[in-house]
Parts: sequence; structure tokens; C-alpha cells
Amino acid sequence: MDILKKTLPYIIILFLSFPAIRPLFLPGFFPMHDDTQPTRIYEMYRGLTDGQFPVRWVGDLGYGYGYPLFNFYAPLPYYFGALGIFGGLDAIMAAKLMFAAGIVFAGICMFLLARRLWGDSGGYLSAVLYLYFPYHALEIYVRGAVGEYWAYAFLPLVFLGLIIAIKKFRQGVLVGGLGLAVVILSHNILGMLTAGILISWGIWETARGIFTDIG
Repeated sequence: MDILKKTLPYIIILFLSFPAIRPLFLPGFFPMHDDTQPTRIYEMYRGLTDGQFPVRWVGDLGYGYGYPLFNFYAPLPYYFGALGIFGGLDAIMAAKLMFAAGIVFAGICMFLLARRLWGDSGGYLSAVLYLYFPYHALEIYVRGAVGEYWAYAFLPLVFLGLIIAIKKFRQGVLVGGLGLAVVILSHNILGMLTAGILISWGIWETARGIFTDIG
């Protein structure tokens, strides 16, 4: 019963995510601006099977000359997608799974943050609002910006870590640090923006504390 009680919220989030995920699993691939996602997943898979870790070089792109794609393009979603190919999926189904996982992760992470603030009811409401925020649909079904979507999915963990750190500093740093690491590994630019905001906030709070003590 304890296990069911602990896992029930995540089952509910998965159920609430279903309308957003369902179009991904219709037959065929869906059109989007960045339609190279299956290729990147396959190249990540090839890099791993060639013994690379972390994967940096993709041999089939760059007009067959190859180039270090994952030196510059945040790799985390593609590691997840490559697991789908290792599990027997083709590259298109692995890409769909990668997008779907980002949607579910967004709901779960926002639920964890909002539940801390407003309880279970507030957590579910916030998760649904975050899942179905129109810009998220644009990222998945129009732009195909999987890295940016994954970064937004885990961004709530950064703020959850800050909240936890007020009472449990080490646990908060662990949660927030993990969230920030995943954001950076999912989308370089958003990761730098998030880190910059956190550093600026830390400097502000430190300066405010110093001047308060002086006053």
C-alpha cells in the first residue's frame, strides 16, 4: 500500500499527460521545423556502440565527413532516445519516445515543485497548466525543439532545490544542483541563462544580507 501511495501521483500525472502524448504515437512521423531528430538519435546510438562516452563525434553528418555535434549541441535527450534504439525501437519511434518523455517529465517536475508549495491539489493543477501551456505545444509539434523542452521540463527542480535548501541545505543543493545539471545538459543557452539568474540572485541576497547587518 505504501508503494501504491507513493507511486499514485506519478501514475496520475502520466494519465493527465496522455492527451498531449497521444498525437506522437499516430502512424508515421509528424512534421516539424527541426526534423533531424531521428538522425541525431541514431548518430548518438552509433557513437555509443563505437565506444564513445561521452559521445562527441558523429561520423555520418557533415556531408559524410563527420563533425563534433555533441561538443556543442546539448546531448541529454539524445542519450535517452538512443536507449530506445538499444531497446529495439527504430529511430523514428525512439524520437517519439524522447519527445513523450519530456512531456511526462515536465508534469512530474512541476507537480513536485507545486506540491511543496500548495499541496497535492495545487500540484496537480500546476502540472496540468504546465503540461498544456501553449508554448510547450509549439516547441514539440511545430519547432521540434526537444532540447529546449527538456530543459523547461526540469527547470522546476532548480526552484524546488532552492525551497528545500531553506530548511535542509544539503538536500536542497543536491536537488537544485541535479536540476540545473539536467537543464544545462538539455539546452546550453537556457542552462547559461538559468545559471546567470541564480548567480545574480545569490549576489543580490548576499549583498542585501551584508547591508542589513551593517544597518
